[in-house]
Amino acid sequence: MGHWSESLLDEAAQQIGGSPDRRLLMDLCIQAGRELDILAGRSFRPLRRTTSVFVPNGLPFVDVPDMQVGSVEAAAGAWEIPNPVNRQTADVLQVSSFADPTPKAAPIADALWFAGQLLADASQTGLLSRDYVLHWLGVSVDREQRVDLMRRVMDPAVRFSVPILGVSVGGWWIQIARRLIWVTSETEDEGRLIELLLSDTMIDGKVVPLAAVEPILIAARMTRQPAAATLLEQLIRPGFDPAQGAEATRRYVRRKASIAVMQYRKGEAPDRYPWKQVGISERRYYKLLPRIAQKVNGRYVLDHDDVVARMKAYLDRVDHLRAVRAAALDVLRSHGFGEEAARKWLQRHRPEETVAAWPRGPRP
Repeated sequence: MGHWSESLLDEAAQQIGGSPDRRLLMDLCIQAGRELDILAGRSFRPLRRTTSVFVPNGLPFVDVPDMQVGSVEAAAGAWEIPNPVNRQTADVLQVSSFADPTPKAAPIADALWFAGQLLADASQTGLLSRDYVLHWLGVSVDREQRVDLMRRVMDPAVRFSVPILGVSVGGWWIQIARRLIWVTSETEDEGRLIELLLSDTMIDGKVVPLAAVEPILIAARMTRQPAAATLLEQLIRPGFDPAQGAEATRRYVRRKASIAVMQYRKGEAPDRYPWKQVGISERRYYKLLPRIAQKVNGRYVLDHDDVVARMKAYLDRVDHLRAVRAAALDVLRSHGFGEEAARKWLQRHRPEETVAAWPRGPRP
């Protein structure tokens, strides 16, 4: 399969029914999938097995996007950290254990504040720049070892991390790292921004495609093995500019952290949210809310139980009307109306009148 959307072909054909043109259907699935890729800012592929070699350089955590929980065949001492929102996937792998886990950790809000302060300091001192990555490589890798390092990074299975920061604060481990990547036409798009490190160096008239993935911040409690990673954030995003100063960096991290905490709470107690009680998505709930409640001073004034009951009643009415309309269309089609003519007729008449409705011409 060249694209994840192709795996939907059989399911789509089954739902459509009949004998649809599978080639045309595949083209439509691929087109829709690519549009989703564009909206998501990354590409997705079907589930598959891969082999990865991690070089964390002393850090206990590495980021691995879209890992399926329970699918890792790793050596002892490596654990998947489930995503707090989608427990079937993991974005972080713990590759080494803590020497001395702490009995108690600071609250999440404090840990995120610590992370924001450390991130601001790292930004001010230039640790998030490509110059620091090149400096670290120059200090940590001998000249004789650099050729071997380049060969390893060229292998897409090798995930070589450059440590930027790793510190224990208040019972939490906080780290920032950048992964090296050799950019080619075959490089997978993981939704990470990249930065060329040797843009001024040419080989055979081409820029050396050694790049560093955007800095990744991971914060995890140190109270047990494995730790629970609660924050995995990409630190170069539209709207984030380290040059704006430490306060802007703190605001950015606080905003992203509040979103992470909110998503975590949704995953821990989904039944307490009204859209889950109604049985619809959060997006549709907020689209329907103006029909149910009124705003006062920019905020909805509502009683959750009342809103849930009224929204359920509204959705039941919508489902009933949809069922009545579908039955009316069936009656009109059985009387000889074409599809378009039947829909136009229903726009001008009540569904109850379909029993006596016939197309123009002689009636049976």
